[in-house]
Amino acid sequence: SLFGWNVGLGFYKPIQSVRGLMWGSEISLSLTGSSPSVGSEESYYFNYVSFNFGLKYYPLSTANFFLKGNFGIGNVMTKNRFINEQGEQNFQHFFGLGLNGIAAIGYSFPLKTKLLSAIEASTEYKLSNPRVEVNGIGNDHWRHSSIDFKIAFVF
Repeated sequence: SLFGWNVGLGFYKPIQSVRGLMWGSEISLSLTGSSPSVGSEESYYFNYVSFNFGLKYYPLSTANFFLKGNFGIGNVMTKNRFINEQGEQNFQHFFGLGLNGIAAIGYSFPLKTKLLSAIEASTEYKLSNPRVEVNGIGNDHWRHSSIDFKIAFVF
């Protein structure tokens, strides 16, 4: 089971003709890894980057609840560290590029400070479909997903 962290940067601009609707873009980097039960000779790292355009919508005028949907380009980079048949430490690296999408639900907590206008908490579901270069196989079609729990600072 992989566990990791995510960091991103995004912007959203209100669409004046539709109340509560914003358009924007985000770039996100997720770094994950496994921890072997014994030693450090075997482990697995799974890292992915996404660059998306999308919409953010506040459906209720009386609450700061929002829905978000993004679509764009996704990249995956993995590394397997293992002991080979000769008892030596060995590595396999994989790289892929493809499409991804994100669906999110969240809530904005407004602040009255000069620096921050809000703090947001959200849950995101990411689905990616990259074509990955795999050692000994060539191009392979992967499909991976994640659930991210995010805290965002709105300036």
